[in-house]
Parts: sequence; C-alpha cells; structure tokens
Amino acid sequence: KPEPGKDEEIARENEDQEPDPVSKSGLHPDFVRTVVKKLMHYIEVDKVFLDENLTLPSLSEKLSIHRYQLSQILNEELKRSFPDFINYHNIDGCHCFLNR
Repeated sequence: KPEPGKDEEIARENEDQEPDPVSKSGLHPDFVRTVVKKLMHYIEVDKVFLDENLTLPSLSEKLSIHRYQLSQILNEELKRSFPDFINYHNIDGCHCFLNR
C-alpha cells in the first residue's frame, strides 16, 4: 500500500484513471517521482531484477500501482520498456560484479 499521507492522497487521485492508449494518462508529477524512487529502491537495494519470474504485473503489485501506470512511467520517464529496463539492470549488475 502507498505510504500514509501525501503518497496515499496522490495514489488515490491516480487510482481511478483509465488508461488512454492514444494520449498520456496525466499522472501527477509527485506520484511519478514517488514511484520512481520506490522502483529504484527495489532495483538497487532489493535487486528484484535478478528474479527470473519478475513481470510487469508483479512489480506493479509490489509498488501498489496499476501495471499501465508502471509501464507509462518506465516508457515516458525512464525511456525504457519493461524488458529493456530489467535487462539494462541485469547487464549493469554483471558489470559491477565483473569489475570487483
């Protein structure tokens, strides 16, 4: 669940939005920043990219957001598809391991 307070309020505002395949969904910038921060925590600290069963729906569930919201954030904010994002971090993790 989103953290109490502002995160919860922002998540509630974005919760009922339906995806629009033609235009941007209009996610609140604070919501996007919060999701990116949580996402990077899962990537950098929890190393979820190492889970071979990780999917867009399972990661969005961990982040307590709709999968279309996570997909949009990855595509528009991080400029990567879900598979590209995960592969990038797998490759980056290998580079860090090899450079030890």
